[in-house]
Formats: sequence, C-alpha cells, structure tokens
Amino acid sequence: MRQMIAWARGVAINGIITGLSIGVLLWLIGVQPALIFGVFAFLGEFLPTVGAFLVSIPILLVALSMGATKFWLALGVIVLVYQVELNVLVPGVLGKEMRLHPVNILFFTLATAELFGLLGVFLAVPAAALVQIVIDEFYLQPRKLDYAQLDSEAAALVEGKK
Repeated sequence: MRQMIAWARGVAINGIITGLSIGVLLWLIGVQPALIFGVFAFLGEFLPTVGAFLVSIPILLVALSMGATKFWLALGVIVLVYQVELNVLVPGVLGKEMRLHPVNILFFTLATAELFGLLGVFLAVPAAALVQIVIDEFYLQPRKLDYAQLDSEAAALVEGKK
C-alpha cells in the first residue's frame, strides 16, 4: 500500500512539473489554450502507457491549425518536455518517492525495453516497484527479528525459567 501511495505522489509531482512546463512553453510559442493543455498534460501523467500520446494529439492538431511553424514548435516542446520527464523526472522523483535508486530504474528501463520493446519502457518503474515489493514482503520482512523478544527469551533461558 505504501508503494502505491508513493507512486501516486510521485506521479502527481511529475504531473505538476510536466503540466506547468507544457502550459508555459505552449503559451510562450503562442499555442492556445495553453492552460487547458497544461491541465491535460498533468492528467495524462496518470496514464503511464498512453498519457503522453493522448495529450500530444490535441496539442499538435491545434498547433497545425495555426500553421506549420507552430506545429513544429509545439512538437519540439512536447518532445523536449517528455524526454526530460522520462530521463530526469521519473528516475529522480519517482525513484525518491518509491525508494528506488535511479540506477535500479535505469536497469529496469533497459531490461524491460529489451524484453518488451517500447511498452517495456513505460512499464519499467511499475516493474521495479513490484520487484521491490516482492523482495520486501517475501524476503526482507520474514527475516526481520524482534530483538526485544529474543533478549527476553535468552534471559529466561539463562535464568532457567524455560
């Protein structure tokens, strides 16, 4: 449960940063309604596999209606923002929120990309979180010892009470 809450918090932080970036940059190049597109970008973060694609379609269609220059500028904004998000924000923010080291995220991104292609890239962080949950629940948690109980049992053995 803690991992799911951490994931939601990390995605929300990424969404705010991505939404603000998309909104401000589209406003700077004159693609309107930039505020609405920024909100769409925020909401798109909660759809890991298709969110960026679904957000990009209306932005690019509106930009295309404003001319080829606006289209190419909007495409550049989208590519820039989502590349920074994928390569910097996801390992940094989600890794910190979910207690995953950025190298682990990079490893899982490369491994899942090799195994599953483009879909694997989108599934890397959830896969890394799932592996961490399995390791925590089935390997680390059962091995945690209650030292206070062991001390009291050892003291009882020494005193001959058991």
